[in-house]
Amino acid sequence: MYNSRFGRQLAVEVGPQSIRVVCLRSAGSPDAPGVDEVFRRHADNAGISREEFEAGIAEKTLLKRLPRLAEVANAAVLMASDRASAITGAVANVTCGEIVD
Repeated sequence: MYNSRFGRQLAVEVGPQSIRVVCLRSAGSPDAPGVDEVFRRHADNAGISREEFEAGIAEKTLLKRLPRLAEVANAAVLMASDRASAITGAVANVTCGEIVD
């Protein structure tokens, strides 16, 4: 789990050099190879399909789905862009509402 105090402290230390610190907090993308494999194993252990397992996790989010890799990548591109140049020491929530800040 990301330690937001560490991110804020790092932002304090490197900010004077115009370096920004932003954490992307994701719920885990089901289309990521490692996450997909873990979902399959847990589904097998539970005696349900991989899709049913994912749906059970997704049901606990506000958007009723999990973030795809492309969505997390889009958030990273935004945070790295000039459009987010005033953001530092922050956590970007890319959890589809699994965690509410």
